[in-house]
Amino acid sequence: MSVITTLKQSFGNLLAAFANFKKENTVIREETKKMVRETEQTAEKKKLLDTLDIIDKL
Repeated sequence: MSVITTLKQSFGNLLAAFANFKKENTVIREETKKMVRETEQTAEKKKLLDTLDIIDKL
């Protein structure tokens, strides 16, 4: 193989690896956002339940 062919293949492999990394990074980012939203919703629900408990005790 010539040096040029090897460089082209290596560059192609690098681009493919970067595209795969970018896709995985996007999936991880979306999953993280989803987990944060769920955590925030859980915290809000807990606050509401705590408030209702306080009201019930009055």
